[in-house]
Amino acid sequence: MKKKNVIFVMLIAFVFGVSLINAQPGQGSKRGGNCMLPELTESQEEQISELRTQHLNQTKILQAKLKEARAAHHTHMVSEGINQSEIDAQIDQITSLQNKLMKERAAHQQSVRNLLTDEQKAVFDTRKQGRRHMGKHANEPNHRKKYCGRDA
Repeated sequence: MKKKNVIFVMLIAFVFGVSLINAQPGQGSKRGGNCMLPELTESQEEQISELRTQHLNQTKILQAKLKEARAAHHTHMVSEGINQSEIDAQIDQITSLQNKLMKERAAHQQSVRNLLTDEQKAVFDTRKQGRRHMGKHANEPNHRKKYCGRDA
């Protein structure tokens, strides 16, 4: 009986150890950067990082405003005495914010793309197309395996 317990505990420890090893993040590029762009130089990585920080700072405010506008629209839609002109104004505000976000994202993508070599641009452009097909599955554990060409 003791021998079975020892074997069982060792098996559990082995399975736990293997799961920890598999849970480690992948390397991506040489310095652990963007998994989808081959051989980024240090300069490119620094510039892309700066652009990303600027982009995130600009879009987080727009996203917060968009979330607020959607919440206000939802509240108005479920309340009594709906006024169509107010609904239309809220919809216009929501679409205006979405428009600004889309333009900011497009500008950011072009800024990043302008830093890349021709080979890197080809991969970057392909990545953008592949992202459309990920949809709701982008956060699933195996998505990195499918789209980064490596284990998750």
